[in-house]
Amino acid sequence: MALADKKHHRMYSVTGSDADKVDSTRLIKMSNKFTNNEYLEDEDSFETLAPVLYQMEQMSQELDEIRRFVTADIPTPTTCIGSLSTRISAYWTGRYYFGHASYGWNYYAWNFANLNKTSLDDRYSHMGMVCPVTTNTIKVKASVKNDSSTDNVDMYLLKGTRRNGSSANIALTELGTVSISITTTDLHYNADLTITSAGVNEGDLLFLVFKREGPDRSTKYIQLTASIYA
Repeated sequence: MALADKKHHRMYSVTGSDADKVDSTRLIKMSNKFTNNEYLEDEDSFETLAPVLYQMEQMSQELDEIRRFVTADIPTPTTCIGSLSTRISAYWTGRYYFGHASYGWNYYAWNFANLNKTSLDDRYSHMGMVCPVTTNTIKVKASVKNDSSTDNVDMYLLKGTRRNGSSANIALTELGTVSISITTTDLHYNADLTITSAGVNEGDLLFLVFKREGPDRSTKYIQLTASIYA
């Protein structure tokens, strides 16, 4: 149901040149009369205005309740940027797994490991999720399992700028990281991030990246499910 047209009209103005304009002198006088409670202390005025004053106070309390509800009870709207479930064939330690070399982040098996987390070849832009909104707050909720060993896993959230016909590498900025302590093989562990100063613009690329610790050149399978939202 659409919002109906308003029925009220202004009682006076403080700008412009309309006939209902109240100049600063009269405005101060009105304010002082209210501050001094003259509308309550003058019996003649009170007898006349009492019903109106009562109703206006009820309206004031209603507005206070609406303000409380809007600021405290209405949940902040969220936008899901991406959600995935995959398995990483983590052969290397000290390298950063971005997704699948051909199919990107939204694929059931990841195999692409980058040497660093500060720069990415433009050919692998599809490893990133395109953020649909401008936001400072981004959250990641993930569940991670190492089903091959107790090697710990690090999770990173990176951002970069989309390449539009450019072959330049994508400069990556780390937004947040969490280290996942794997104490028991084949159990899932929570991995959550909350970034409140992300500075992400609509259209930026977001990369959810994982790195395995432990012995090198030995394939370990990391299974995970994750959601990113703003």
